[in-house]
Amino acid sequence: MATQVCEGLKQTKEKERFTVCVEGNIASGKSTLLEHFKTNQNVETFEEPRGKWRNVHGFNALELFYRDHERWSMTLGTYIQLTMLEMHQKQTVKPVKLMERSIYSTKYCFMQNMKESGELQDIDHTIITEWFNWIIRNHDCRVDLIVYLQSKPETVYQRIKNRKLNGEEDIPLEFLQTMHDFHEDWLIKRSKFAVPSKVLVIPADSSLEEMHQIYAAKESEILCGMNIKSFL
Repeated sequence: MATQVCEGLKQTKEKERFTVCVEGNIASGKSTLLEHFKTNQNVETFEEPRGKWRNVHGFNALELFYRDHERWSMTLGTYIQLTMLEMHQKQTVKPVKLMERSIYSTKYCFMQNMKESGELQDIDHTIITEWFNWIIRNHDCRVDLIVYLQSKPETVYQRIKNRKLNGEEDIPLEFLQTMHDFHEDWLIKRSKFAVPSKVLVIPADSSLEEMHQIYAAKESEILCGMNIKSFL
C-alpha cells in the first residue's frame, strides 16, 4: 500500500513534500486520476484552475479566447501562467501534493502551440517566455514526478464527444493530434524542452474502470515515485 510506502514522507519538512504533476492531452484522464486519490489521507489534490480563467473579475478569458484566438491568446496565456504559478505555490500539510498539469506544460505545450500556429505573435511569446524564465528562477516550482497519461488522439477525441462539456464541442481531432505531439516531444523524445523531473508513463486508452485499476496497482509509483530509477 502506498500509505505504508509513503510513511517516511510524513516526517519530512514542508519544503520536502513530494509534488506530482499529472500531464496529458485533453480528456486523457487527469481529473479521473486526481479523483481516484482524492480520499487518500496522504494526498492533497489541486485541480487546474479553469474557474479562474472563466471569471477574471467578471470577464471570461476562456470564452473570449474561443471567440478570437489571435486577439486574446496573449491575455489568456499570461493569466494561465500566473494561475499555474499560484497552484505551484500553494502549501499543503499532507505528504503528497498532486497537481493537474503544471506551469511547465502550460509553457512547453500550450503556449508553444499558440506560437507555432500563429495565434501568438513572436513578441508576445518572447514576453511570456521572459516571465516564465523569471518565475522558474525566483519561485519554487519544483516537481518531483510527472505522471504522463499517454493516450491516442483518437481515444481522447471520442471521450470529448461522449462527455459533451461546454466549450469542447468544436475541438477538432487535428488539434488533439498536435497537442499529443507536443507532449511526446517534451516528455518522451525530449527533443525541445527540459523535463523538470522523472517521468512515469501510464498508457491511458483503457476504459474508466480499467484506469482506476491501473491507478490502484501503480499507487506507490504515482504517489512516491517508487521503482522509477531514472529518466525514460
